[in-house]
Amino acid sequence: MTAGDEVVVPFADERLGVRLDPDLEALDAELRRAGERTRSAHRRDGRERPSPAFASALRDRLLAEAALAPVVAPAPVVADAPGADAPAGVRGRVARRTPTVLPAPRWTVLAVAAALVVAVLGLGPDRLFTAPLDARATEATGASLLRGGSTTALAPGTGLRAGDTVSVDAGGSATLRLGGSIARLDCGAVVRLDDLMDGVRIDQLAGRAWHRVTVEPGDRYVVATGPLTWTALGTAFDLDRSRSGGGDRVRLVTAQHEVRIAGPDVGLRVPEGRRVTVTLPAGPSDIVLDPVGGADLRDPWILANARLDLAAGYPVGWLAAAVLELSPAAGTPAPSAAPSSTSPAGAATPAPTPRGAATPGPTPRPTAKPTPRPTPRPTPRPTPRPTATPTPEIGTLALDITACAGTAFLDWSTYDGAGFHHYTVLRAPSSFPVPASYPPPDGVTALGESYTTSKTGTWFADGTLGADNVAYYRALAFDAEDRTIAASAVVQAKGKPVSDLGPFGATPATGGFDATWSAYGGPGACFTYYKLSWSATNPDPSYLGDNDGAQAVGGQGSSGAFVAVDNGTLYVRVEAILVSDAGKLIVGSSDVAQVTVGG
Repeated sequence: MTAGDEVVVPFADERLGVRLDPDLEALDAELRRAGERTRSAHRRDGRERPSPAFASALRDRLLAEAALAPVVAPAPVVADAPGADAPAGVRGRVARRTPTVLPAPRWTVLAVAAALVVAVLGLGPDRLFTAPLDARATEATGASLLRGGSTTALAPGTGLRAGDTVSVDAGGSATLRLGGSIARLDCGAVVRLDDLMDGVRIDQLAGRAWHRVTVEPGDRYVVATGPLTWTALGTAFDLDRSRSGGGDRVRLVTAQHEVRIAGPDVGLRVPEGRRVTVTLPAGPSDIVLDPVGGADLRDPWILANARLDLAAGYPVGWLAAAVLELSPAAGTPAPSAAPSSTSPAGAATPAPTPRGAATPGPTPRPTAKPTPRPTPRPTPRPTPRPTATPTPEIGTLALDITACAGTAFLDWSTYDGAGFHHYTVLRAPSSFPVPASYPPPDGVTALGESYTTSKTGTWFADGTLGADNVAYYRALAFDAEDRTIAASAVVQAKGKPVSDLGPFGATPATGGFDATWSAYGGPGACFTYYKLSWSATNPDPSYLGDNDGAQAVGGQGSSGAFVAVDNGTLYVRVEAILVSDAGKLIVGSSDVAQVTVGG
């Protein structure tokens, strides 16, 4: 064998001690990682996938075929060792060399191997390649993008990927297109894109966002807020996360279809036209579900997003009638024509004097010089007085109040003007004027717990309104100098007593007793669930007082339930409970009955 001879060397051959080509090793590692990621995703959503054994066998076979693609390398000659086919005293040694430019057949095999392995490992027959959803910012004003530890301004058209965090400054906004879905971010919103592979998963860290969801079959659109997730399979909803005391308060308004809430011991479907308020960290009893209110129908943010969705051809559920009713009349005044410029008139050209011989005439007498007139003294003008700056017009807030037992729930519209700093609710025993500045006039109390700098924090619960007491409320928006910039009308509220749930019936049954009562007939906004409480020793058991046990019953229209308890004689009653920002309240109660179980 001469130095110019060439031999064909496979990329991997254990008999020759040649390892797998580095490119193939990298490909193998990447395919393994891709397969594991897709299999993990499929385990989460329950979709079928090939068995790991089948996928592994196919991967090994494809890689082996790719490894056998030929590469031509020179065979250097090494002396002093006899070879089977070499001249005496010379032993041939085969050395591997990766060519500078790989032959096309090898990369063809690699491409086929990669496509087939990725497809088999997890994407199923409906997809060939694992690729994230197309995600990008379509609109951005005063927004930033955090990626890989670096923050840059977010510009329209910027592509987004998993791990990105988008923050919107005060006065800014951003619209993100995530596959077929849209997330519109209000000022102060902060979201992180956690997953764009199998649908969308967003962590809404702060602020308000409108989610218009369109997903492919089998995909999901999930928004996380702390321990809770909000999942939509094709809907529109508004989600607002703001600071409240020592935790976060999350408020959901469903516009179309429904949203599913999940978390530790929490599983709830929120139908269209309902709203939910949750204080984090949340448990089953911390979720308040009630119908949308009048303030939601006048919320500028909700209405603006509904109009955008309607213009894009999306349905907006219960908001359709509100948008058509409250939308401003169409048409805009035509701009006035700009005044046309006038060309200045030219000076008249004097007529030429005819030339000719001058006729001599008498010598003219000198003209007497006129007596100069005295220069008139200017009449002094009066010093102009400064024009008083008009007091800025105070904006209008819409205020709704729902009175429950011992509590008034206030809900007002969002102030959408400039200069906002905070809201405060005022209360008085009679109607009162709008204060021009803070503090309020005598006889008017500012409810300190209603103070909030969140522009969307437009609700408050006054838990000091006793039964049959009358109070007057006004919601105000202030600027940073405590000047009133918006105010609601004065709204009267009358406290309600605890409703009577009628005689409580308790009939012994195997393993417990059957309970009956009269359903709570108050406003739905005042009801969360029923609680049946019992005690073996206290003749006046209460869910919020002394008891040996309690059982929850959902549905305001419920009027009976089976209660599992141990044998014995018990005092029992049922109470209607409202869970709100003011805490847990008893809004309805039955009398106490006594029942003996197993006796």
